This record gives sequence, structure tokens and C-alpha cells, in this order.
Amino acid sequence: MTSTRVKRLAITGGQKVVFEKLKVRWPIITKEDKDAVMRVLDRKVLWGAYAPEVVGLQEDFARYIGSKYCIAVNSGTAVLHMAVAAAGVGPGDEVITPAFSFLASAIAIMHHNAIPVFVDIELKTYNIDFKKIEEKITQRTRAIIPVHIHFTQLVRIDICRDSGIHLRSRSCQSCQFQKRNLQYTLSFIRYIHLSPL
Repeated sequence: MTSTRVKRLAITGGQKVVFEKLKVRWPIITKEDKDAVMRVLDRKVLWGAYAPEVVGLQEDFARYIGSKYCIAVNSGTAVLHMAVAAAGVGPGDEVITPAFSFLASAIAIMHHNAIPVFVDIELKTYNIDFKKIEEKITQRTRAIIPVHIHFTQLVRIDICRDSGIHLRSRSCQSCQFQKRNLQYTLSFIRYIHLSPL
């Protein structure tokens, strides 16, 4: 492979390296997408827990991941609040989460007056370093929220099972599942890098 040195950047009049025909606007909106939006607008049921598209998404996604339930909410932050509440986390409790994550991971914990306990990440995967979790567990540890980054799924269930700690898995960047009795949170927001299914 040969490399070519660029004498001038494209912004200052040099040759472009990304040609116009390679540029694609995203998201790609098809006629099928437009028809689906018009069906919703014509029906006049735009939102809500029982809106047909919401119910359909929940049912289809639950079936896809092999789960009995799926709850659609408006954001990854909202679902993290739900996950922390479902674990019974309250004032003074500690929740272990990685130091490398979107701020919602810690904010959802603090919203319940609990204390986020940060654990460093593994340099190869950018996921929580499971070797360092056990040293952070105390009498006040109520839950662990690992964050799955870039299509990796590293859940050490044994740590939680052995100490009676709730596991709430934040998988906004990894839509990969194994059929286990776990609770996952996901996001379909466009600027979170979801890996291909």
C-alpha cells in the first residue's frame, strides 16, 4: 500500500479525498418511511404508551431478543432511572459503574440520592475492568451498572450472584444479547454508535 503526501488540504484549495458521489446524507429516508409517518399522522395517535407504533416496537423487540417484556421510553437516561429504581436503590446506597460512560449513568444513580462508585476500564475493550469491581464492593453496594461499548458484552454475573447485588446492564452501544435473566437498557438515538445487529 502506498501513501500519498498531500501538499494542500482540500479546505485551502487542495484535492478532495472524499468525492461527492461517496457523500450520503443520513438518515436515508425512503418512501416507505414517509408512508409510515403519514399513517401515524392520519391516525392522529402520535405518542403514548399505547400508541400502535410504541406497542409494536415493544412486542417486536422483545421477540427479537427473546424476552417476555420490553418497555419503550423517550431516552436512555429515562431507562437508566427506571433500572436504578427497579433495583431498589435509595439514599446512601452505592452503585458501581465505569468511569468511562455518558453522564446519564452517574446522574441516574444520583437522582435516587445514591452514590456512584467509579471503576476504571480495560484499555482493550473500554468496558469496566471486572478485576477491579470486587475491591469496590462494600456493605452499601446495591447494584452494578456495566456499560457495554462497541459491540462487546462483558457481564460477570457471578460477582452479583455471589454478593446479592442487582445487575443493570447499560447496552446503549451494544445491541447484542444472550438469553439470560438480565435487564438491559438500550438506545436508538442516532449519535450513539450502535453496532450492527
